[in-house]
Amino acid sequence: MQAIEFSSKSTGENFIKIPDKFSMLLKPNRKFKIIILFEEDEEQKEWEQLTAKQFFDGYAVEDSIYDNI
Repeated sequence: MQAIEFSSKSTGENFIKIPDKFSMLLKPNRKFKIIILFEEDEEQKEWEQLTAKQFFDGYAVEDSIYDNI
């Protein structure tokens, strides 16, 4: 399987624009997979960091006895 990579922006129209230089690779009836990676919202990142911090802040040295069970 080959791979191509390009960046795009969402338009709200539910279409993905494939750059012309790549569209010629997608011949009719050719199967392909689409993987979409997108940037996280800044607020989501902050919540994840806070959650991880609070989790590790709640970890005490005494809890290490459970690590070897």
